[in-house]
Formats: sequence, structure tokens, C-alpha cells
Amino acid sequence: MTQGELSLTVGRVVFEHPLPDMRGQPPAVPIATSIEAADAIKPCADTLLARVLEYIRSQGTFGATDDECQAALNMGGSTQRPRRVELFQQGKICMAPAMRRTRTGRNANVWVAV
Repeated sequence: MTQGELSLTVGRVVFEHPLPDMRGQPPAVPIATSIEAADAIKPCADTLLARVLEYIRSQGTFGATDDECQAALNMGGSTQRPRRVELFQQGKICMAPAMRRTRTGRNANVWVAV
């Protein structure tokens, strides 16, 4: 494994994924509503982050899609997805090689805890 990769061993399977360089990338275009939303979420962001991580951990090697997290946690996508991105950037979760269908029938990445 080289720098910029994340490796996860689950049982006898090793998942290795290159980590994209996301430094300096804003979560959204820095407009007033985005700034307001970011300020509003700050007081509870850590709690939301912990809820998303705990749910993904609870799914073990089966993992969870964003859609599954949102449904299980009764959390909107605009709240859950940024928390999942933060967990990925922190190296606490990684993308599994599997994909599953969302409630709308689209393919989605599966995330597993490291």
C-alpha cells in the first residue's frame, strides 16, 4: 500500500482504494445559503457524525449505502452525505467493492467501517 491509499481487511478479503485528494474542496459553492447551512449544523455535527459511523459499523462487512443510512437514521441526504464524506476523509470508513440499488433503483456505493 502506498501513501494516498486505504486498505481494509475483512475476513480474508482485502479492499484497497486510492484516496482522492479532497483538500481545499468546498462542500458546496460558497453562497449565503451554504454558509448559513454550515453554521447551523456545527452545534450538532459531531453527534450526527457519530450516528452515521455507528450505523455503518453496525452493518459489519455488509456495509451501508448513503440511501440505507438515510432511511435507517431518518436523516436527510444533505445532512448524512457530508457526514459520510467526513468519515471517509478521516479514514474511518472506506468504499467496498460491492454496489447496491437505492430505493429509486439506482446503483449506489457501499461503505464499510475500517
